[in-house]
Amino acid sequence: MKPAPEVQTLTITNFSGRLTRLLNGDINSGFARFSTSFGYDPFTKPMNLTWLETPTSISGITNLPQAGKVTSDLTQGPNVHVIDQGGNWYQIRSANTSNSNLNSVIGIASVATQAYTFGTSMEFFGSIVGADVSGISLPRLYVGGDTRVVSANPDGTAEAAVGTVANYTSAIFRPLKIFAGTLIFGNGATFGQINATNTVISSVLNIGTGNTYSAINPGL
Repeated sequence: MKPAPEVQTLTITNFSGRLTRLLNGDINSGFARFSTSFGYDPFTKPMNLTWLETPTSISGITNLPQAGKVTSDLTQGPNVHVIDQGGNWYQIRSANTSNSNLNSVIGIASVATQAYTFGTSMEFFGSIVGADVSGISLPRLYVGGDTRVVSANPDGTAEAAVGTVANYTSAIFRPLKIFAGTLIFGNGATFGQINATNTVISSVLNIGTGNTYSAINPGL
């Protein structure tokens, strides 16, 4: 009986880590049986030329964008609401669902009743109160800045501070996050809560946090 051939083990010693794959390349590279490609997005959409989409200018925004939120409905493509460092509120509007390159930048309003030196955060939260300039029905927009949280209707009207400004810690970055049916906001060494009716529900009578909103007692 003829003996079975000895099984050879191939050790790859020159792995190049290439993202552009070769049809007839050296097997020692680890990419010997893939076709040549250009412009593929190998991370989120393999084999789709998503990296070759035409860029779109957003030159209508005059300052450094610091926060953004995407909104959409069934009749149009995604829209992006942006707050820049100067407190200007813009909407980058997509014309339709089939061509996201048909964009326009629309100035909605200014939420410049406070500074945004330490950064900006934003969330749409609560019940539906109106529509933005694209006609998408949305709740209020909440924006966290250096000295307070402000809210406004989705079309930019009715901007106002939420709660009492003196009960916010000032000169800080104020992150916002929706959690368990409330809107959490950073407040220095602690955090506060806003409910769906646009009311701060955190106490100001806490140990170690002074006369500031805090959902925990004592603070962090």
